[in-house]
Amino acid sequence: MQILSLVLTIIGAILGFVGGLLVNLPLGVVGTVLTIAGAYGQYYLSKPFIADFAEADWIQSGEEFEITIPPSRHLRGRGVVPVVCMLKSGSYETVFCSEVENDDGSFSIRSNMRFQGRLVLK
Repeated sequence: MQILSLVLTIIGAILGFVGGLLVNLPLGVVGTVLTIAGAYGQYYLSKPFIADFAEADWIQSGEEFEITIPPSRHLRGRGVVPVVCMLKSGSYETVFCSEVENDDGSFSIRSNMRFQGRLVLK
């Protein structure tokens, strides 16, 4: 997704520049719109995805518990860096869990116990 945003920004800038050189208003407008769309995509995708979860959200999988976030929800693509936090005494503390990026783009965390917390994908 970030590659698409970058490509939109570059193509839009080129079209806008060429449209300006050729004094072609429609080409300049299309270039400007593509540049704005690409820049917005880069801004949106640079923000971390944050998902709060409750103890009841964990699903038992064998001897472990699991939470899965589909790619349609996190919109971060592949290669994300996960941080899992447990809510303890009103504040979040980083904990270690098994994190798995699945083939379909979804992201799963596994733990040997249920807890309330937060998943941050950067």
